[in-house]
Amino acid sequence: MRQSVHNFIEKNRFFTYIDRVFVAISGGPDSMALLHYLWTHRDQWNISVEAVHINHQLRADEADADEAFVREECQEYGIPLTVQKVDVTSYANMNGMATQLAARELRYKCFTALCENERTAIVTAHHGDDQIETVMMKIVRGYLPLQGIGIKAVRSLGNGYLIRPFLGITKEKIENYCKEEHVHYRIDSSNHSDKYTRNRYRKELLPFIKKENAQAHVQIQRQVEWNQDDQAFLERLAEDAQAKVTESQTETSVTISQVLFLQLSIPLQRRVIHLILNYLYNYNSPFISSIHIEQIIDLLNDTHPSKKLDVRNGLIVSRDYQVCHFSKTDSYHKETGFQTALLYKGSVQTALGEISAYPFKDQNETDRVGSKLIILSKDVTFPLMVRSRLPGDRIEAKGMAGSKKLTRLFIDRKISQSLRDEWPVVVDADGSIIWVPLLMVSRKVEHQTQTEANRIVLRFKPADSAIPLINRHLTGGSQEIDER
Repeated sequence: MRQSVHNFIEKNRFFTYIDRVFVAISGGPDSMALLHYLWTHRDQWNISVEAVHINHQLRADEADADEAFVREECQEYGIPLTVQKVDVTSYANMNGMATQLAARELRYKCFTALCENERTAIVTAHHGDDQIETVMMKIVRGYLPLQGIGIKAVRSLGNGYLIRPFLGITKEKIENYCKEEHVHYRIDSSNHSDKYTRNRYRKELLPFIKKENAQAHVQIQRQVEWNQDDQAFLERLAEDAQAKVTESQTETSVTISQVLFLQLSIPLQRRVIHLILNYLYNYNSPFISSIHIEQIIDLLNDTHPSKKLDVRNGLIVSRDYQVCHFSKTDSYHKETGFQTALLYKGSVQTALGEISAYPFKDQNETDRVGSKLIILSKDVTFPLMVRSRLPGDRIEAKGMAGSKKLTRLFIDRKISQSLRDEWPVVVDADGSIIWVPLLMVSRKVEHQTQTEANRIVLRFKPADSAIPLINRHLTGGSQEIDER
């Protein structure tokens, strides 16, 4: 066992930058063997060794006996010991979680507090059989492949690290070591209870696997390590890809380009979505599943221009033509509603830009008539109104017979749902729409009497911050915005 553990530590360079370790001990054979091994080899690895015991208070007198045992053993060897008691039952009831999950969460909170700096590590006795059980449990139960499979040999914890030097050896080798070195230990009675999933795998599945291949733990460990390396490499690629497809990002929302996203390979698509969900869910959320990622990819591939998906816990994903919004609140579809009077020789500021009214100056104004500038007659009754769209809005479009619904205009011009409630509409004193900047002008403007001295100019100046947004949502919009 010693040589196998030594090789595993060397291979992973566990103690290259670590000089203080806390061995997590329960009193069982695995953790007591680990404590004995590291204590007797502390000079070889140039580390100081201490022990930490968490009393979960779940087995009444038995838990107290475990604590007394580890105190006695550490005192005999002169090993510094930290003992902490946690109330698992109360914590589980308060947070509505299973007892084992609550125990783990409290245990790791204690471990994290001990990792004061980057040269400190918590060391646990997870071994090769634990690795097999964990991998098989995840596969059978269903897991998110992007998070990796199996137990990591080393990972960050607090300001330090969590290290597992026994992953390369079996339970049998650990028990033999205890016999050879006369390591004392206690057996936790809960290890034999079939109510715990891991115990059932240990009793029923593990013997079969080891009978088929006595070195299964070595093969599984290799698969886990290679998988972790692959995941780390792909995640770096996904981070680069996410930066390329992301159009905007705040603390509560992310907007990506559908076109650029669909150009990515499927493995990167999955990981980009996972990164976005992790960001909005504050990382490692139990709410993220493979199903959610597949649903979002389906939404991005859907031919319908507008779709919406309620993922979970307040996260909304919505497609608007060639963009996709991820938002913790449905801010992209809220009713914004606005209405402001546009005075003669005045202006109105909207989210997308400024609309101003002023007297006709010279013939150059006529040359600039287009999507951003129209000329009215002074016969028009002021004040005009600049408002957001209303249900049933229609415009008698210049060059067309009859009228056109604003809803259809937005659809035809591929205006995103997220912009429709912010798009300014100019109406006259009768409430008739005379102009939808950048999109359409009413034929009422065409029929007005406009002598050179009887003209008013309406001009729309897009806000600098809105130009990329408008261009993205307009068919041919970049030319319309940039030409004048």
